Amino acid sequence: MSDTQHEFYIRSASDDEARGPFTFDQLAQLAVRGQLTRDMLYYEAESEQWVAIGGNTAISSRLFSRAAASPPPGARQRADKDDEAGTSSGDGNAAAPASLAASPSLPRRPACIALLLAGALALVLPFFITPAAPADSASGIAKILTHPFVLLGAIDLVLAFAVLAAGVSSSLGKIIRLRAAVGLGFLGSLFWLQEQPAALGAALLAAAGLWFATFAATRRGLAFAATAGLAGIVFLAYCLAS
Repeated sequence: MSDTQHEFYIRSASDDEARGPFTFDQLAQLAVRGQLTRDMLYYEAESEQWVAIGGNTAISSRLFSRAAASPPPGARQRADKDDEAGTSSGDGNAAAPASLAASPSLPRRPACIALLLAGALALVLPFFITPAAPADSASGIAKILTHPFVLLGAIDLVLAFAVLAAGVSSSLGKIIRLRAAVGLGFLGSLFWLQEQPAALGAALLAAAGLWFATFAATRRGLAFAATAGLAGIVFLAYCLAS
């Protein structure tokens, strides 16, 4: 966290969900209210790492020196009233959010839903466009077995509805990352044995995009993960359909 960084994202050490963006002054106000502690993590843009706030003595001293000082009489009450009314402070700057829960979060839900639905379509579509087998030689179950990745598509569809209903919670994010890892392992092994490096690369890109979209800390990182994931899914669909 440096003076050149204008937006800050924070989270607790046990939570995958980041909160922000905050200005430095807003972080200081959260520290005054006891809603920001030294053991919480912030995303350092320069190193692209999550770092404990207390680990940076220069920054933590600036943040928590304000918390150590007693606020003027009535200042806390006026700040609470401003938060409830949605007004700004007297110097024209926007008031800090009343709590971490009220702060804006990254749009992970639409990004993950888009990736999961696109993945489901890419994996299931070849099942429907493949020419039907003769009636006396293959049943519906046999056709499904010729496209085992259709099961991954069904899982993606279920996860998409789960994200739509509950958002990208910490537990659901872990399930989505597990799905990305399992899918990459299955499809990667299949394409490796079939000597299809292009399809293998597409599966890797799609899985990586879905993986990082569940915990990207910045809008730029989330946009990059979603774009990479969608590009991999589109190319994977092309490889499976061809």
